[in-house]
Amino acid sequence: MSTASLSEYEYEDEEYYIVAALPTDAIRKAYEMANDSGGDESRPKYALIDVGSDQPMLELEGLIFRGINDELLGTNLILDTGASDAGSEQASAELIAKTSQVITFYPVNVSQK
Repeated sequence: MSTASLSEYEYEDEEYYIVAALPTDAIRKAYEMANDSGGDESRPKYALIDVGSDQPMLELEGLIFRGINDELLGTNLILDTGASDAGSEQASAELIAKTSQVITFYPVNVSQK
């Protein structure tokens, strides 16, 4: 009987960022729905499904979207813009991550058969 070492079962978490492209009217509608429901800080609730697959899905405040994975020619920079001083004309930003992956989401009509 052989004993497995811990190193066989160790894995490394990898964190990556993906830009999600949504229709502007869908984002506005999701915020309106979140405000109507009186949710936490009125932010829309969402769920990403199968992000790593060929057909990722997004549920945003009950609206369903199907995604298409794409690779950008350039690199998107993800920045955290801090609160700037009221008297300052310059805004500060901190680089959080870089990515060239984007998922473009399109609305899907879901109905019962």
